[in-house]
Amino acid sequence: MSSANSPELCFNNFINNSILEKIIDCKNVFISTYRPNIKQLDIDELKCYIECLIIIEVLTEKGSNHHEFWSSEYGIISAKESISCNRFEKICQCLRFDK
Repeated sequence: MSSANSPELCFNNFINNSILEKIIDCKNVFISTYRPNIKQLDIDELKCYIECLIIIEVLTEKGSNHHEFWSSEYGIISAKESISCNRFEKICQCLRFDK
């Protein structure tokens, strides 16, 4: 395990692309089978999704509405630019860890 000089390097020490690819494969099999109208997931989008999950957990209180994360008044710019609230919710609905 290498030293981590940034949050991304720290994350990559624990969750590498091989693990992310397995998650994507499981999710995309589920989408193809049960929700074919939903866009397939790629590795960059999965990383954005995980980033949003972490930031939401760190910055919000228990029971808070995650929609505030994308609101024009309280939202975080990087989240709004990287993934829409609707897409975030679609990924939540379809995320799988088995095929």
